[in-house]
Amino acid sequence: CTYIHTTGHLVPEMLPFLSLELARTVDDAPDVWTFLRTSYMRTNRYESMDVLHRPFSASEESEGLPIKNFERWLFQRDAEGFETRPAMKIQQSIKMWMVEDDKYFDYIAREGKQIGFNLDSRWPGRKGAMAIKVTYLDAKAGTLQLIHNGGKSVKELPLTGDGKLKTNTFILSSLGLKSMEHGFDFILRSGANTEDIVISMVRVVAM
Repeated sequence: CTYIHTTGHLVPEMLPFLSLELARTVDDAPDVWTFLRTSYMRTNRYESMDVLHRPFSASEESEGLPIKNFERWLFQRDAEGFETRPAMKIQQSIKMWMVEDDKYFDYIAREGKQIGFNLDSRWPGRKGAMAIKVTYLDAKAGTLQLIHNGGKSVKELPLTGDGKLKTNTFILSSLGLKSMEHGFDFILRSGANTEDIVISMVRVVAM
């Protein structure tokens, strides 16, 4: 867990966050979030847990099954024109039995030209004002845009290209649900003359 030191103690700064998360349901959660990560599990370790009971592809058999995103009522899905790929590779501290051989690492972000998000339709906070907190890698100079309300509302964040992991908060008075392409609630997109954006985590907080 990224919230725990190797000693097993909670990072003190995480306690306020955990106090908001624990024992919450989608009906009373003050926030929703998704961590855009990827790791690779051995297919023979996952097969018995796959509720779809689907066959695995040749690449999944040989390279491992990609396990994407930790999500709590905020969902990121690829679609035509919204394709993403893993980014920001970090090594795992130990070799774990369920991980594909030679893939003892995680990607802690995804990158693409534009990335679409949906709020769980049951979450009450989706209907009012909200803060959208975006953690991103400032990899290349340019701009990062938050687009919603059918593309009529655009908020823009300058990128310097200093290579640092940063968080920016966008304040919205309303969202315009399902108003974007593919029924997305909002989109993060690279601005004009900007290379792909690299997003690690998105959190939406009701206000």
